[in-house]
Amino acid sequence: MAASQLRDPSGKIIDIGAPKYASRESQGVWAKPGSSTLLWKIYTNQGPYTNAYNMITAADRAGLPVPAFASILGYKFRPAATGLWLDAYILQTVAQTGTFFAMSQAGKQTVWRQWLYTLNLVSDRDVLNKALAAAQAATNVGLRDPQGFLEKTRREPVVFIDIHTAAPPSAAAQQMLEQIQERMRAPAVSQ
Repeated sequence: MAASQLRDPSGKIIDIGAPKYASRESQGVWAKPGSSTLLWKIYTNQGPYTNAYNMITAADRAGLPVPAFASILGYKFRPAATGLWLDAYILQTVAQTGTFFAMSQAGKQTVWRQWLYTLNLVSDRDVLNKALAAAQAATNVGLRDPQGFLEKTRREPVVFIDIHTAAPPSAAAQQMLEQIQERMRAPAVSQ
């Protein structure tokens, strides 16, 4: 067998190939079969899946902007490496567009700050206020590894992905909040 596979609840086998993104806590992230807008993060251990689902649910309820998500159960997963069918616990999310940022990732740490300085303090005030609310929510929920996508024309200009929370919040979440507060205090200059 060359590719990883899924078996849906009806028994149909679907070749899904290699993951689109690697993951430390799951088997990986794939494009949902037949969809260009949905991603499936596939777990084969219920504990890590439940933990991830509970964290994103709690973060969403607390106001953290996250992609629309759903729980998909009843599938089996066969990794290419082993060929054994395992229970699949799938966290489905909507794929995001925009500029990727990751506050804890080398080379991506400055993207957030650079994006903030592309925003006009007057004409982009609504975007800045929404970004401030997102950074405050990241701190409030204890976001450990803030990462996501930035796009000022979207209803939610900041959307977080790969949600991991704990108390206290990470220094990176606090840094996001401090950087936007600093940006919003800057004198307005015609851009």
